[in-house]
Amino acid sequence: RLTGLLTPLPEALAEVSLTVTQRQLAMAIAAQWLSAADDEAMPVVQMLGNDGVSKQMVAAAACARVGVKLLLLDGDLVPASASDVELLARQWARESVLMPVAVYIDLDEALAAPTTDSVPTGVRQFLARTSGMALVGTRNALPRCGRTHVVFEVGKPESAEQRECWQATLGAHAWPDNAVQAGVAAADSMRQQADRLASQFNFNQWEIRRIARSCTSAAAHKSEDE
Repeated sequence: RLTGLLTPLPEALAEVSLTVTQRQLAMAIAAQWLSAADDEAMPVVQMLGNDGVSKQMVAAAACARVGVKLLLLDGDLVPASASDVELLARQWARESVLMPVAVYIDLDEALAAPTTDSVPTGVRQFLARTSGMALVGTRNALPRCGRTHVVFEVGKPESAEQRECWQATLGAHAWPDNAVQAGVAAADSMRQQADRLASQFNFNQWEIRRIARSCTSAAAHKSEDE
């Protein structure tokens, strides 16, 4: 049953490097787990923000720091009935004993406009019946989530970090031939282009990488045609 509910982080996200700010968040989350006493349940990590991709990448990095694998669980797929939740909790407890894993429950879509007590009953019961590493992705803080929790705000990279991502990802392939041939002018052109893109758009580094690859591919096809 767990096979149909839990999925690993997509490879495309796993390949993306985190920004300095995101790495610091991952370290802070890992520290929360490492500081937990052996005889108590791990605190649930609430990850707040509107960008699910950034939250999942930070969650995976935090898990990597403590040597566990992150598995994703869509909050809409958590059963509502108490008996089904109990079964799911037992299956997850057995899974977490067999291998080092953590679960990320994605509530971004389920709680698009949460209220003060909007955690789905099944999710709250599941968290209350388990004690391992668990993260909850949501847009706003949830005061009741089944057990002790800590809250971290995770957003897209800051403007300066996005600029660095654009510059590092696009590289020379996206710039005009005359700029590339001009040596120093190429670096200036790259910085100017990165500044302009970072000021006009607000993307996470996975989106930046995807767009940059599309630009590079389009430029390569244009060169072949010419």
